[in-house]
Amino acid sequence: MDNVHVSMCSGGAYAAVHAGFWEQLDDTAIGRRFRHSVTSLSGSSAGALVGSAVAVGVPGRAVSRDIQRGGLTGRGKFLRALAVYLKLPYFKQSMYSGDESMRRMKRLCDNRSYSPVPMTVAVTTTDMVQHCIRFAEPDDTRLVNAAVASASIPYVLPPRPVGGYGMCVDGSINRSSFPQDTVVRIMREGSGTLVLLNCLPWPGFRESVPVARKALKLMGMKRLMTQYTEDLYDHAMERTLDFIIKPKFVYRDGMFELSIDNSSGEPIISRNGNLNIIFVAPTQKQFSDCGGVNMIAKLDYRAGNKSIFAMRACGMKLARDFIDEYGEIRIY
Repeated sequence: MDNVHVSMCSGGAYAAVHAGFWEQLDDTAIGRRFRHSVTSLSGSSAGALVGSAVAVGVPGRAVSRDIQRGGLTGRGKFLRALAVYLKLPYFKQSMYSGDESMRRMKRLCDNRSYSPVPMTVAVTTTDMVQHCIRFAEPDDTRLVNAAVASASIPYVLPPRPVGGYGMCVDGSINRSSFPQDTVVRIMREGSGTLVLLNCLPWPGFRESVPVARKALKLMGMKRLMTQYTEDLYDHAMERTLDFIIKPKFVYRDGMFELSIDNSSGEPIISRNGNLNIIFVAPTQKQFSDCGGVNMIAKLDYRAGNKSIFAMRACGMKLARDFIDEYGEIRIY
């Protein structure tokens, strides 16, 4: 059987879209067969958190349920941001501690129903370089630690030490919303199916990032309050694909596929290519219905948040459409 690799992008609170996708797959026979056919996973930030849980065998419903419990805990978001900006004691590095995120991920990974598969996590080191760390046999502690580091957005969560790489932060902060080296390697050398699972719209179908309030500008806090929204929203992957896939292709709104041939050198678009790339993402309207760009950085949402529920429903709809269009691909 050819390889089936699923790569998940960053997206802040839109991790709920990823979770809803896997939850819906688990609820159908074809979806479960597709999940069993997946030979490897990769992810960055939100995609690393959800992907790592899926990689160790956690059911999609359990991942989705955990996300719906609420986001980062702690009162006084604005005061926390101000304390970070002013470098007050205790808050010098970040608004929140990453300890609770570690405990939460460990508890989640105790719920297993599937066999584990290799997982690659993108992290960013202190020299602002994205590294893709592959866990051939996922180990809970090392993998979970790398996933939490991958989601450690500067100023919001503190850096985490990752073995062999030093202190690491958000995997998408300075390069690509996907684990770039892993995706590029598969496009150049892989065969079978590559699924790029996005929780945000593709280029050309994104709304602009809102400007910070005037009061925050005057306090010099615009960068602090908007940086992680901008970094999570700027995919950067399309700039990479422009150099890899020939001829240049145009993104569509939502879900579409592209067949490429890399057997004779650089990947070229070919109807009978050896690698089928499936691009999965919310449409512009679906994204807007979930709260749009304003919800990306809403990491302190509470249980029962309507936008999070809408994201989950969006992910489930993506999975149903995926199953209808591509669910039988490379399964048998």
